[in-house]
Amino acid sequence: MSTEGGMDSRDAEPALLDLAAVLLRRWRLTLGFPMVLGVLTLVLGLALPRDYSSSASFLPQRSQSALGRLAGLAAQFGVAVPGQNPGESPEFYADLVQSSEILGRMVVDSFLPDSGGPRRPMLELLRAKGSTEAARFQDGIKRLRKRIVVGIDQKTGVVTVAVTTRWAGVSAEVASRLVKEVNDFDLNTRQTQASAERAFIKERLVTAEAELRAAEDALERFLVTNREYRNAPALQAQYDRLSRVIGAHQEVVTTLRQGFEQARIDEVRDTPRVTVIDRPAPAARPDSRRLALKLLLAGMIGVALGWPLALLVESAHRARVTQPERVEAVLQLLRGLVPGRRRGPANPTG
Repeated sequence: MSTEGGMDSRDAEPALLDLAAVLLRRWRLTLGFPMVLGVLTLVLGLALPRDYSSSASFLPQRSQSALGRLAGLAAQFGVAVPGQNPGESPEFYADLVQSSEILGRMVVDSFLPDSGGPRRPMLELLRAKGSTEAARFQDGIKRLRKRIVVGIDQKTGVVTVAVTTRWAGVSAEVASRLVKEVNDFDLNTRQTQASAERAFIKERLVTAEAELRAAEDALERFLVTNREYRNAPALQAQYDRLSRVIGAHQEVVTTLRQGFEQARIDEVRDTPRVTVIDRPAPAARPDSRRLALKLLLAGMIGVALGWPLALLVESAHRARVTQPERVEAVLQLLRGLVPGRRRGPANPTG
């Protein structure tokens, strides 16, 4: 019985048997490719140096800056101020760890690859290459960035930094230094930002105090000229408006003064901006080579290459028997493509 538009199921069995026969006849290709790739993978996996990983995790502090508290207030006066600092998100710290600003400080420093040897420059440990010092510096940053993995716990906001090198001590020291560099960079940035906030708030505070005094003077002039304002509804309404203006200006001045004092405190604050949860330590064991996974992948690649090549060789062999002229023509074309195989016509005159 056959399906519509398809091949008879009875014809499929011989086709599968022919395929199996071809693969068995060309077993050197079908089995040889996976075996060769597996052996090469095993040899390289055992010959390459082992890696050591060390990780550290920290929690960034989140706080509402003075500028953020005054964002809505400043918008009322036509001043555009960002309400929330995106630099406090865990994603920012994850990018900061792998930034050229941080990694550039690491690659120019020296580290201790083992307990008995001297400290060696990171560029030398990474085998950075380049025709100039600048190119070597940039190559060192790229190589170090590839050895750093940063993860974020979306529920808690904890940032984890994992460093992998060929030395347990170097991995631990780099991970520790990364956390320290992030904290120092963040602390300096916060202090600079607080200084800018203080200058902004101070300027706005001077203006707000002047507006408050002007509103108070307006109310004072109103009271001097309208001592019996309570008996006149229009004057009472005007008095209420002037009082509300003074109240609004007083609230602005109070908020600005609080923000100014907070900015002055933040400008000189030197407390750590990140809380270290897990401190890095040298790994007691090297990382797993994952030979089983690599061998499986090599076998799959060998099968993917060996089976089609076996079918191609078998097809070429059958074509040589049944259609030798066409095979010879193809071989002639291939010989013509090889350099040095082309020969011009013989010169009869010598």
